[in-house]
Amino acid sequence: MRRKYRPPKRPLRCIYRRGLIFGALIPTSANAAERAYGHSVTRKGRWYLGEHPSEKRHLPAYCITLTLIANAQYSAFVAATGRPAPDVDRATWKSYGLVHPWPRTRRHAWTGGRIGGGREAHPVVLVSKMDAIAYAGWLSRRTGKTWRLPTENEWEKAARGTDGRRFPWGNEFD
Repeated sequence: MRRKYRPPKRPLRCIYRRGLIFGALIPTSANAAERAYGHSVTRKGRWYLGEHPSEKRHLPAYCITLTLIANAQYSAFVAATGRPAPDVDRATWKSYGLVHPWPRTRRHAWTGGRIGGGREAHPVVLVSKMDAIAYAGWLSRRTGKTWRLPTENEWEKAARGTDGRRFPWGNEFD
């Protein structure tokens, strides 16, 4: 059963992470990955072969937002700065080599610069790295706190916890 998305209650609150981070944990079998992702593309694409073996690393303490940035939050940034609404064109999407076809992205794209389909509380997607960096700078100026994108290790630590879970909620995909 998939977990229902819950909108952020206090989106700019941060969690404080300190201590060890576990490196990438590779699923114990292709079947585990297929059950988790619902398809065999990860196995066929040999995505896990380039992963580093699991290892422990120490990271200094840092803060990260408790929830992902929601469309409504990002909308305030778009309105204040004139940056483009989140989207991706077909050619760029194809260059990513992802499993999902480009037409599936359309339900997440904003129409006429507006969030569609009652997705205000959903995480914003289809944002370029440069726009994400610009958002962090804008949010820093707006809140008086310093915000930036997390490093790969910080993101993994926030998602897996200090005990190296496979998923944020535990080791079993439910």
